[in-house]
Amino acid sequence: MGVGEIGGAPSYLCPPARRQYPVPMREPTLAELAAKIDRLTEIEERLARAQEQLVDYKAAAQHMGVGVRTLKRWVANGEVPFRRLGRTVRFRLSLLNR
Repeated sequence: MGVGEIGGAPSYLCPPARRQYPVPMREPTLAELAAKIDRLTEIEERLARAQEQLVDYKAAAQHMGVGVRTLKRWVANGEVPFRRLGRTVRFRLSLLNR
């Protein structure tokens, strides 16, 4: 057998040797834990917003107590928050309440 060969097989074909001892884990600092909590809170807020239902002009106008034409004018002027999905316009009711 040559150098680096195990049982006749070249060393690059052999799996790497496993560690025989557990690698000790470092305890996270308070700053790291706070950063993780902030990140998880942000993810939860994004999920809540994503699960919110988008409504069309008619439902949004009814919710706001205005006419559809008024709402369309506000969209054209950029006065209300909206999402464009292809050629359609949708609204989140929580953003219209502000």
